[in-house]
Amino acid sequence: MKKSNFLGLFLSLSLVLTTFLAMPAFAANGSTSSKISTIPSQMKPGTIIEYDKSNNMVILKDGYVGKDGKTVVLDKNVSSKITLNKITLPSPQAGMEVYYDGLGEPTKITINGVIYTNNATAVISPLTAYTSPTGGVTWYSGGTGQYGDTLGYYSCATDMYNDNCARNTQIKLTCSSTGRLAYFNKQDCGNLWHYNHIVDLLPAAFQDYGFSLSTGVFQGHYVHS
Repeated sequence: MKKSNFLGLFLSLSLVLTTFLAMPAFAANGSTSSKISTIPSQMKPGTIIEYDKSNNMVILKDGYVGKDGKTVVLDKNVSSKITLNKITLPSPQAGMEVYYDGLGEPTKITINGVIYTNNATAVISPLTAYTSPTGGVTWYSGGTGQYGDTLGYYSCATDMYNDNCARNTQIKLTCSSTGRLAYFNKQDCGNLWHYNHIVDLLPAAFQDYGFSLSTGVFQGHYVHS
């Protein structure tokens, strides 16, 4: 074989091998998986990922698909103003699921179905009236709440550190800009405070406050007793 032909064959094989190694793996359920050493700090709004037994990241929901059949894309005016918080995220481990909110932030992490917390003394609110500070109200894809409930329209998640109130606590949520209010049931929690959020809603409930999913967040406050 001529030297030039041998070199060409070698380069062709190298290209094939490089392309193969760059291709994502696919889990048995058809979800994309890849080996990543840290939890992504930003994903498409509404994304859900998990880590398998080999610590491969598997994308269970690649963003959220709206009623129009299109994946929600964060409005450019909103995305340009997002400041990536320097939050220490846990290392990936088998059985971990990560839920990304309407701004693409990882506000809820579970390990084998149990809410992950980096603080062993997460606050449980006393049974007295509580008024939240004004903060961000965003949305996420839902799924199963911290008590095993299948989350629905009236479900919401509060912050695990400042207001991990009792199951089904009635949350009266008011939008700061419009004054519109509605009632929800606390059935989940997450790491919201670190992202300056107070409540996560399901997509339809978020939209019923008059905001598109692409806006990602609106300002509000809530009370409960």
